Amino acid sequence: METPLTASAQKIDKLHDRLMIAAQKSGIPDAVFQKALEYPGTELEDKIAAFMIEFSKKASGIVTPIAAKDTGLIPQGWKVKKGGDRLEGDVDLAKLDYSSCPVRDDEEYVSGETMMKRAKEVNAIGSVGLAADLLKAQDEGKEIFPVESRGVHYFIMPLTELQDDDGDDGSGNVAYFNWNGKRWKLNFNWLDNNFNRNDRFLRRRYYLLAPTSVGASFMNCCFCHPPSIFPTSTSGEEIAMYLLLSMAFSSQASCRKNFRVSSLMLAF
Repeated sequence: METPLTASAQKIDKLHDRLMIAAQKSGIPDAVFQKALEYPGTELEDKIAAFMIEFSKKASGIVTPIAAKDTGLIPQGWKVKKGGDRLEGDVDLAKLDYSSCPVRDDEEYVSGETMMKRAKEVNAIGSVGLAADLLKAQDEGKEIFPVESRGVHYFIMPLTELQDDDGDDGSGNVAYFNWNGKRWKLNFNWLDNNFNRNDRFLRRRYYLLAPTSVGASFMNCCFCHPPSIFPTSTSGEEIAMYLLLSMAFSSQASCRKNFRVSSLMLAF
């Protein structure tokens, strides 16, 4: 495995070529280019390394959500509630789970308070900053949610909570995505509304076998060791049974219900 100190000469040559192309494209005179190379310290190298990391993330589909206030998505007359914008850090858009529902099998709906509590319990992600990244990906022609969820599911962004500019400590507001017939649209819903079985959370996908479709049964590979980490038998049949019983299975039912739409709309 290569490290930054053992990067191949071929990669270094490619980086050199890209830097030369950038310099020529920008029209920087040779003297200016040379002067930049003579800049003391390691700031130039640090910035080059930072750009390499940034573009590596872009090429890999990894985004780093920014603060909600910097996205331009907050509706007029609203602001982020104090302490109400929790950023996820790096998110790999290719490794998301869309199956988690805030409503359990024996429930028709839950309150906004319960929805927010369960979002924490399942480690849901979804800030307005992530919503901005998803909208950008959609503008680039990428599918941001499963095709089979169109017109069926609403994807909640529970990590950012808004309130009106008057500072009213009443019901907050969270963003969600819904399919408008042509594309996924960002909207906002009051937390004093009920949340139903067609609502979904986004989560990072850690399990080994991903669900083939939203709501499908899947195997969540959480391996649990008994007191001894070694199989208690050398028999192949017994070892197989040991491994089978050391895995936790879970499933998520596919469900649909009506959704109460907020009066706050954003057009995208």
